[in-house]
Amino acid sequence: MFTAIEEIPHNVCGIIGNRYVITAPVDEPIEKDFMKYHLHDEYPKGEKEQPLFALIGRNTKPYGPIHMSIKVLEKVKDRSVHFPEIVKCGKIEKLYFGSEGEQEVEHDPEQGCRPYLIVKYDATPISVLPFLSPQRSVPPILALMIGLGCVRALAALNRAGFVHRFVTPFNFAITNPPTKKNILEKMIITDFSAVLPWPCKPRVFVPFIGTYRYSSVRAHWGREQGPSDDIISVIYMVAEMLHGKLPWRSLSDNQDRICYFKTYFYKTDAFKKLPRQLRQIYRLV
Repeated sequence: MFTAIEEIPHNVCGIIGNRYVITAPVDEPIEKDFMKYHLHDEYPKGEKEQPLFALIGRNTKPYGPIHMSIKVLEKVKDRSVHFPEIVKCGKIEKLYFGSEGEQEVEHDPEQGCRPYLIVKYDATPISVLPFLSPQRSVPPILALMIGLGCVRALAALNRAGFVHRFVTPFNFAITNPPTKKNILEKMIITDFSAVLPWPCKPRVFVPFIGTYRYSSVRAHWGREQGPSDDIISVIYMVAEMLHGKLPWRSLSDNQDRICYFKTYFYKTDAFKKLPRQLRQIYRLV
């Protein structure tokens, strides 16, 4: 007897736009507001040189992470090397789920017409680099180069009129091959789900956006984030790459304790291992 296929992101399958075949989910270590998949272009003369990715909304809200991603990528098209290239966007009427050779359409009609975005880029996520070392750290010069590459990518986003608010190693990638030049000059931002237009009128209170590990103290306080908060997140990333871990890594989801530790980050060994120039920048921003 046939058993209903579980409707989970891992089981999503099918073809988008009568051309792009969903081949596998992208392994995302952190939870995001959209689903991401590897694609294969079935068109004989289609894209074969660069990997294709599909970003699919989890719901049918009229405005969300996919819409913001489309807005950003359309604005920066052909303006910078720090962004993926947009291939196609639109709406998916229904999702299909597959398992063990069987497929079936989703059962909930209210979730139809999800927004989707197809992008292409060939890059290595910087989140994989620490795992190449037994100490979960990277050489100091490489960590600093990665930090500088991320800052340059964020500067390109700021010039386009946006602030990121979701800076993590999982949202940046080095254009392949990962040479010194590509690390410094061709760092790619791969996630725009939390981006907001900048500058903007500060709100009285802002719900937490970002990650407990890398977001600034201002994000924990419910303040409006700006470019300086993205820079602080990059400094946390560099400190983690140099030290192997951040002081609040073991605190899990205890937001109050994490915020407290971040307030006194300047007293920790992880902070003291940073180059003097980075310590000065942290105190300034």
